[in-house]
Amino acid sequence: MKRVSIAALAACGFVAPALAAPGNNYVDGYGLFSDIDLGGPNDDDGVGMGVKGAFQVADKVYLTGEFQTVEYDDFNEDLDQIRLGVGFGPGMGPNSEGLYGRVEYVDVDLGPFDDSGVGGFVGYGLPLNQQFRIHGEVGYLLLDDVDGPELLIGATYRVAQNLGVFADYRASFLEFDGNGGGDFDINDLRLGVRFTF
Repeated sequence: MKRVSIAALAACGFVAPALAAPGNNYVDGYGLFSDIDLGGPNDDDGVGMGVKGAFQVADKVYLTGEFQTVEYDDFNEDLDQIRLGVGFGPGMGPNSEGLYGRVEYVDVDLGPFDDSGVGGFVGYGLPLNQQFRIHGEVGYLLLDDVDGPELLIGATYRVAQNLGVFADYRASFLEFDGNGGGDFDINDLRLGVRFTF
């Protein structure tokens, strides 16, 4: 028991400085409102939740991850997305200013429709003051069955040293490949809490 207590105190000694000031790593938990349009009458609204984050592994290099799920009002299927990527540039940090780029593996699962591929993005982060930061990005998704541009704009407000709130809006304008074509558009408004460490 004594050894466990000493180890716990030592761990706190290492962790406390890291928590004293916000770093370049973050984890977001959020709820979201989504609209999906598959063309014609196939348009539906839903709510969901997700988690995403970025972890610095080298100077201006980050690993990123995201999982979100949405339950729609009329569709009998949920839309799940998994994204795993790597980002580069000074603007990737949650408190940083500058340009950044990111490439991702993307998996989209809507019941019988399960598609995966890659996405590439360029963005810019701009802190307006010590608490408030805005960012925006443009990108392109190239999946097996659908592809198209994706846009995102968002803002973060730091309410405490390591805690903030954020809102972002992401719009994906995808088109089915092949003879039939057709649209597959997703619009997500995400509201959540950010923990920076």
